[in-house]
Amino acid sequence: MKPSSFAPGAAIALVAALVGIVSLNQRRLPLHTLVELTGQPRPTPLAPRPSPASTAGGEISTPLASAPPMEREPEVPCVDLSPDCTAWQRGGECGFDPAYMHAHCAKSCGSCARADFDGARASAAATAAAATAAAAAAAAASVAGGGARCRDKAASCPLWAASGECDVNPGYMKLSCAKSCGSCDWADFSRRCRADPNATLAVPAGAIGELFRAIDAGALSRYKPRVVSRPPQPWAVVFDEFISAEHADEIVSVASSEEGRLFTPSQGTGGLDDDGQLIPTLSSYRTSSTRWCDGGCLNESAVRELRERVADATGVPDANHEYPQLLRYTQSQYYKEHSDYIPAHRDMPCGPRVYTFFVYMSDVEEGGNTSFPQLGLSVEPKKGRAVLWPSVLDAAPRDIDERTMHIANPVLSGIKYSVNFWIHQHDFKANHAIGCTG
Repeated sequence: MKPSSFAPGAAIALVAALVGIVSLNQRRLPLHTLVELTGQPRPTPLAPRPSPASTAGGEISTPLASAPPMEREPEVPCVDLSPDCTAWQRGGECGFDPAYMHAHCAKSCGSCARADFDGARASAAATAAAATAAAAAAAAASVAGGGARCRDKAASCPLWAASGECDVNPGYMKLSCAKSCGSCDWADFSRRCRADPNATLAVPAGAIGELFRAIDAGALSRYKPRVVSRPPQPWAVVFDEFISAEHADEIVSVASSEEGRLFTPSQGTGGLDDDGQLIPTLSSYRTSSTRWCDGGCLNESAVRELRERVADATGVPDANHEYPQLLRYTQSQYYKEHSDYIPAHRDMPCGPRVYTFFVYMSDVEEGGNTSFPQLGLSVEPKKGRAVLWPSVLDAAPRDIDERTMHIANPVLSGIKYSVNFWIHQHDFKANHAIGCTG
């Protein structure tokens, strides 16, 4: 769901490796989607590796060894300006983004002989060298008082900081590039992400029951609701016509578009690292594919309308919602029994997940039901249908209700598209922006 706490280069390398071992019917993995997957800023190029080239006055000159002076233009060195160039080239970036790649990754793209990119390569190399020097000076001045935890997690941090990424993407940069951003105080999760014990709950005790009783009494009738579980069991409701088939098709189109075409293996969580970030894991427990809808996707008209509808139906503002999680299940894919509640969220500023609002975006030929074993409930996928259930107890809405553990059963035929909305007690998006949601 969330942008990863991986360093961008490491995450991109990981995804590049996954291309060779995971079959997802995907096209190539271009740089902008790899960056979108990790949630990190587009890496700024590193300075070129040592070469005969030298810089003077912003221009690149290459002295000729064992040769007399010649009347010709100086040769532009053929280098990669980022350690990630090879991974990007393997992902098809040389063709997808030639202006950037042929200037910054000439060696990997095999474009050293292309004179039309000489000027761009020279400019990129000079900019990288200048940024390296400036960032190194800034980093040296920022470490004082940071202690052993004040460090950069990526080799490219000084250059990203020099290019302004500390302000553009503070949630990642000030934590993972603390040394370069001069944000060493962020390294201590307990200081950075201290929850307010007096913060007002979006869903106080008793509010879950109030919402579902109102729905049962006829509220939201335009969405054709059916209460399928009620006390003494947890509440659950199915909306048979939450969105139109056309609206669902628009969402799938957004998820599959050039802007958001990248579905990646869905991840679980493996606890917290020493910076308070959830550790993403891949396992056989969950085999679906995911695409997080943030950035431009979040403001697509079809997505924006759906976000507003979910906020209106639940009475919880959009700020408390995680970024929509677009899911794709192909034949035989599944998610075994689990709860959407993440214990680590309980004491974070965002608070725990209170509700799951799950919307089906496609019909499925066979299989793919969402089942709740402890409730004896199974919901069949249907385009435009939605299911709403709580992950917490009505009387104690910060504590897990294990009875709503559920299963995404294997798709036997066809493809299942859906969207998850996970809704928290407190503002998720603002806390996510400063690295306080795990």
